[in-house]
Amino acid sequence: MPTVSVDATVTDFVDQMLHDRQTNHPVVDTTGNIVGIVTLHSIRQSHRRNPELTTIGEIMIRDVPQISVTEDAFTALTLLGEKKAEVALVEDQGAIIGIITQADLTMLLKVRQTESGGVTPRVAM
Repeated sequence: MPTVSVDATVTDFVDQMLHDRQTNHPVVDTTGNIVGIVTLHSIRQSHRRNPELTTIGEIMIRDVPQISVTEDAFTALTLLGEKKAEVALVEDQGAIIGIITQADLTMLLKVRQTESGGVTPRVAM
């Protein structure tokens, strides 16, 4: 799982984001502990700051919900909605193993609904 340092600049992160092809990254401190998350939305919100001087620590989201790897998708989506969060850290036995977004969960639920014979998506003709 790609991470970004709390001390990295926004410019550095944008380069990393393009390289990793991932728009959400856990943010780690100097000891490697996850202290937040930075998202594409975070970057967009910082547009008035100098990206070469602004650190990820200044713009990261600090209060990030954590979801157990054993939670079902609906419960996870509900938690994100309650916390008004777009992303959560996924943990397994106390260790962070990844991230998940509202968009990921919504897509999963749509796929499951289609697989189970639920309402199928409309196709333009």
